[in-house]
Amino acid sequence: MDQTQIIEALSELDPDELQAIAAALRDLLAARDSPTTMMSAPGVVAERMVRGVTYRLEHVRCGKPQCRCAGGACHGPYWYAYWFVNGKTRKRYIGKYFRTVQRE
Repeated sequence: MDQTQIIEALSELDPDELQAIAAALRDLLAARDSPTTMMSAPGVVAERMVRGVTYRLEHVRCGKPQCRCAGGACHGPYWYAYWFVNGKTRKRYIGKYFRTVQRE
């Protein structure tokens, strides 16, 4: 799909749909412009901020006593999103590949 086809498809959307797409595009651009910072915290491989949400690429332990991660080899790394709501930290699993999320 080329740029002209994209513009034509967008012209058929209602204002709410266009606003949602605009927000998603801003997030994509911010994520590309935001450098990934190496972190020193245990298990955190990288961290970035996008629109008030902290994203961390982390190695994690599942908590099962017989799992390989109990002996040291963690799972991941996986992306997680962190933000605050009424003074409490909220966390959401994103997955193996980075993408922005909407806060609840």
